[in-house]
Amino acid sequence: MRKNEKYYTMKNTLLLIAMSILLAAMPSVVNAQKNEESDYNLRKAYELLENKEEAEALKYINKQIEEYPKSANAYGMRARLLFEQKKYGAALADINKAIKFWKKGINIKQHSLYWWRAIIYSNMEMIDKSLKDFETTYKLALKENPDDVHDVLYQRAEIHFDRKNYDAADADYRLMLKHNEADQVAMIGLTRNLLEREDYKGAIEMANR
Repeated sequence: MRKNEKYYTMKNTLLLIAMSILLAAMPSVVNAQKNEESDYNLRKAYELLENKEEAEALKYINKQIEEYPKSANAYGMRARLLFEQKKYGAALADINKAIKFWKKGINIKQHSLYWWRAIIYSNMEMIDKSLKDFETTYKLALKENPDDVHDVLYQRAEIHFDRKNYDAADADYRLMLKHNEADQVAMIGLTRNLLEREDYKGAIEMANR
């Protein structure tokens, strides 16, 4: 298992759960327009996923895409399923379509899609593209859901750390502290980077902080 694959398989459980909750909470909106997308298939798929019936769930997701070829919700949900099956190429194709067809008013936030693609790129070891998407995710999250900013910055910092780019990792940890001056995760990250540089005095000062 590649290092990045192992890291994101373990560290992005919360993101997987968050996306699942988001999809489960989709509102049933009654609209007079005939082309309004129904969420029946996706709700059924989510119920099946909860029971670990992935094959059956995929049938409903595919059916949603057949009925609504521009369903960002369906492509996002299928991307998640393909990602968990480690079919990263197929997951990337689906998340690209979800981003393409995304529009205001649907339940999936735009930053979540870019976040998801950043993680897929990382597992495919396409790090430059991953970092670019993390930057887009960060900017969008500031507007759509500031609560996600911590995790976005932390995950990007960890990529920099794995590449031994400690200055870039430091920048993300300090940005985390800018958003929350008491962020202990950021302080631990900075301490670790100081240790990697063998700056033991600085590490002790940061640890004390």
